[in-house]
Amino acid sequence: MHDLRRIEWQGPESRWVGTPLNANLRHTSRVFLLWIAFFSPRALAQADSGTIVVINFAKDEVVVAADSRAIRQDTGVPDNSYCKVAVFRHQFIFASVGASRFLDRATGKTLWDNNDLAREAVRASSSHDRQVSDLYAAAVDWAQAVKSHWDKHREDARKTPGPRGGQITAGEFMDKTLAIEIGEIRFDAKNEFDPIRENIGLPPNDRCWPCSADGETSRICVAGKHADVAKKFCAQKKREGKIGDKISVRTPLKAPTQAAELATKIVELTIDAYEKTAGDVGGVVDVVSITRDGTVTWHARKSSCPENQD
Repeated sequence: MHDLRRIEWQGPESRWVGTPLNANLRHTSRVFLLWIAFFSPRALAQADSGTIVVINFAKDEVVVAADSRAIRQDTGVPDNSYCKVAVFRHQFIFASVGASRFLDRATGKTLWDNNDLAREAVRASSSHDRQVSDLYAAAVDWAQAVKSHWDKHREDARKTPGPRGGQITAGEFMDKTLAIEIGEIRFDAKNEFDPIRENIGLPPNDRCWPCSADGETSRICVAGKHADVAKKFCAQKKREGKIGDKISVRTPLKAPTQAAELATKIVELTIDAYEKTAGDVGGVVDVVSITRDGTVTWHARKSSCPENQD
């Protein structure tokens, strides 16, 4: 069984606000995660994805919306069919950003995938010490598993965020408590002995904002590179989708809620802003939510993406 102590972030002390915490984690130290996916040219057969993941913490539900574009970094060819959001055991929502899978250069075979490792972590979470939540246990197991893979490919890991180091990948776990646990894998260029580090924490304040639409206010958090679109949208006082107005989205949503429409709108706006310039977002939008009673609803899902994984 893994040691489930909170992984400490070696950095300045920060204040925490935002998403509700599980009661059994109240006295556990937490860290801010940079939560930014870095993209740079490199010669490795690896697919980066999760450029824009929007998480909407509403009163009675949490909604996750993401674009579909993954980029294979050795060729630069975009793939708009990648599943960046997954549901496990009809209880957990998972999303990832950054280097989400690693491919063998010679065969193109996937050596590991963030979603697969998350599914294994969720399966194992119920067997852990009950002093910690299943959500936290899954995030810790996932981060440790991802780190163990990258430890075997340190030179590739070094190239992923660039020479100064930074985030390699991150995975966000959510459940009906409307809490979030984020596992992050970073490359620490100053640590020659163990440069690949795992951290567990919450979204940083500078990537979350109160956002109002259709008469309701929730908290929007963004994982990925282009958080500026969400920040601008949520800060606008006069806009389409302002308080009292219904948000208009082009993505067909099943059983749409205001929270789902808001998260979807921000992903669509991010694609509109960066698909033709940066080129690292695109494709259709997948949207899923979970409520306090545990109901999971896919509002939009590519047919290639599983509805649930046990």
